[in-house]
Amino acid sequence: MASSRWSFTRVLGGPAKTQPPSNHSTSGPSHTNGNSRGHGPRQHQRQASSATTTVQPQSRFNRPPAATAAVAEDPNHLSNDSTPAVPDSVWFASDFMLGSGMAIIQPSSGKVVILCQREKDRHGREHSYWFLPKGRKDVGESLEQTALREAYEESGYRVSMLPVVLPHNAPNPPGSIRRLDRSRILPCTEPIYISLMGYGRGGRNHQRGEYLTFWYVGQIPADATVEAGTRMADEVDYETHLVTIQEALARLQGPPAHVMHKAYELWTHTAQLQAQNEYRYYVSQLAVEHARAAVASHGARPAGADEVVSAEQAAQDAENWEDADLA
Repeated sequence: MASSRWSFTRVLGGPAKTQPPSNHSTSGPSHTNGNSRGHGPRQHQRQASSATTTVQPQSRFNRPPAATAAVAEDPNHLSNDSTPAVPDSVWFASDFMLGSGMAIIQPSSGKVVILCQREKDRHGREHSYWFLPKGRKDVGESLEQTALREAYEESGYRVSMLPVVLPHNAPNPPGSIRRLDRSRILPCTEPIYISLMGYGRGGRNHQRGEYLTFWYVGQIPADATVEAGTRMADEVDYETHLVTIQEALARLQGPPAHVMHKAYELWTHTAQLQAQNEYRYYVSQLAVEHARAAVASHGARPAGADEVVSAEQAAQDAENWEDADLA
């Protein structure tokens, strides 16, 4: 997907906004009834793709990006990457489900992973449903573990987290090198989206509730292969497709399309940023400052010093780049 260069200076002022391609649908999730371990009362948010014309359900995902001062002043408006804020709420354990999903990218090829399930209606017409791997968390499982497990079970690929530069709100842990990153441009693996989907009667608990899904960015290596026998009994007919981002956005709809589009944008911008000498110099200086502060305080190498780059390598890099033209 074409994207303008994300310079170090622009990052300090926030990432540039980009709009989804013209063929990127913004219709909301459909409501389907399923009962799999991964998806609970409703399976993947999905839309049918067939030769017949279908009417897409209306939802808040049809809301266009804010373009006027009046919209920007709306107390429920968050950002152009989000739907409006929801009222403060409190839900008991029996009234909600937590899950995780993942947008999977293959950095070596620039392709992405999407899943497909084909079904025939009562008239014999085939419909294709395109979606991203997602599912409910198991008891005692972290959301990150859920995302990786669901990605593996449903796609057949062994997936790892893909760190991206992200304007998140999570605090940095004490003693971490991230504490020194005041510009917040070190890549992380925090969720990039949370989606909310209500489910109705007929589900596992036979009552209405809310399904919150935390979306992460994952990656597969260049030599990745789809393993057999990873899917649950009601997922055996899923198909795994490694496609271009344009092909993915032409097939995905609703929240999964938004998630994939943003994940790819964040990964592209992160790669562009990391290729710049000015950014590499900035990271090396963080490592040096962190190491020196820890030695001065404790007389030992700090925990987490290897998280971004070793202190020795950082010092060498700083010396090599001292006279570099960083303009």
